[in-house]
Amino acid sequence: ETRIVNLFPGKLEDSVRCTFETVELSSVYEEYEAISYTWATEGGDDMKTGCVYCDERIIPVTKNCEAILRRLRRPWKTRRVWVDAICINQVNTSERNHQVGLMDHVYRKASNVLI
Repeated sequence: ETRIVNLFPGKLEDSVRCTFETVELSSVYEEYEAISYTWATEGGDDMKTGCVYCDERIIPVTKNCEAILRRLRRPWKTRRVWVDAICINQVNTSERNHQVGLMDHVYRKASNVLI
């Protein structure tokens, strides 16, 4: 199983807000899109200075992650996405290692991969 993010609608300047949904990859019936991006900016900045508000928690993310979520969210309805920086608990080494092993499956099951 893995987490999918329900990315709430918003304008470009609005905070990025979402909620988690845990799904079983072998039986995902509702579509989701996987996001592939580079963590670091062109200048090499990979510090977690951005933030996403998810299920009443603040999740630190890179500026690139925050920027891509701002640009990809819809202004009028929720978008279901998988993005590694949020859907994988980056603090829990055991979970992170397990989820990294599932990434090929996550991308294959996605209805679309956004690059």
